Amino acid sequence: MENFRIFLDTETTGLSPHKHQILIIGIVITDNKLNPVFEKEYLIRKELWSDVNPVALRINKINLTTHNIRASSEKTVCKRITRDIRKHTGSATQNKVIGHNLGFDMNFLGAMFERHEIDFPFSYEFEDTMYMAKGLIASGNLCTPNAKLGTLCKHFDYKTGFHNALNDTKATVHLYEKLNKIKS
Repeated sequence: MENFRIFLDTETTGLSPHKHQILIIGIVITDNKLNPVFEKEYLIRKELWSDVNPVALRINKINLTTHNIRASSEKTVCKRITRDIRKHTGSATQNKVIGHNLGFDMNFLGAMFERHEIDFPFSYEFEDTMYMAKGLIASGNLCTPNAKLGTLCKHFDYKTGFHNALNDTKATVHLYEKLNKIKS
């Protein structure tokens, strides 16, 4: 059985997974050599219960009016994500999940799937590139002023637009590869 890696990132309406919600999820699935086999951005319609922090929308450059026209309900997106992961990996929960500041994303994803009583399709085996970078910085093996996604991308000469879930996910794939080479 091939081991796949599921890279992900979210854009949200704020910082609390119980009063704010995910608006965009970016997912890139790679094989064990980090070759992409699937990538997709999922747009989620802002639900009535969800608070909105205007700063979050400004950072993420999301206009809710135009966003909601193209977006689907949380429940629909939960089902699509589960279907897509199974389709491209054969199993929803046997694959390592990787992200940058992944705890934030996983908390939001967990709350969303729980709200709709849909089985969580992600493994709890994960790696966080932010913490990988912090460890390498602390050990003196990486010379950057911090472990922010933008700082690391600049250090590794990877250019992308930030605070876009799919672009940030692709950047994380790149960083994961670079950070693992330093660790080796």
